[in-house]
This record gives sequence, C-alpha cells and structure tokens, in this order.
Amino acid sequence: MSSRTKAIAFGLAAMWFYLLMGVALLAGIDGPRWLPEHLSRYWILYAGIIVVVSWIVFVIDAFRNPRVPEGKRRLWAAVLFFAGPWAMPFYFWFYVRPVRRLEAADGRA
Repeated sequence: MSSRTKAIAFGLAAMWFYLLMGVALLAGIDGPRWLPEHLSRYWILYAGIIVVVSWIVFVIDAFRNPRVPEGKRRLWAAVLFFAGPWAMPFYFWFYVRPVRRLEAADGRA
C-alpha cells in the first residue's frame, strides 16, 4: 500500500467516528426514514464494527509506524487504546498524514 493510499484510508478511519455521530444526530432529529430499511435496522452494528476495526489498526500502526519515535510507541498505543476514536485524528495528524514536499526537501520530515 502506498503511503498516500494509507494516509487516505487512515484519515477516513479517523473521521468515521465523527461522521457516525452526525448520522446518529440526524437520525435522532429527523428519524431514520431517509436510510434504507436494512441499513436503518443495523447501522449501529455496521458502524461499530468499522470503528473497532479501525481502532485496532491504529493501535497496531502505533508500533509499526517508523515516524513514531521509539520512546512514544507504547504511549501512543495506550492513548489510542484508552481514548480510541477521540485520539485517532491526533495520531493521524502527527504521524500518518503525508509530509509536505518542502519539509521533506529541508530534511525536517
């Protein structure tokens, strides 16, 4: 998987929880009538599975990502494990998102 594809996948996974909260809010306000019948019954199950799988992938990536400093790997794994979806966007921002070309050219990456 290329680093750009990985960054896009991790970015979507990091924001999925907040998209889920938006859908839950809309469904609570307007009712689930705008969702297909099968999806309106089981959407919380599907969304929960996606959140848990992305949560596990983020924790594993904290140990395997070379951009995470050696001394912070266990810290980030613990933060991701306990804070879960709330910590994912921060981890994505600091360690997964693509580095700008100017920073890479200057050697600050």
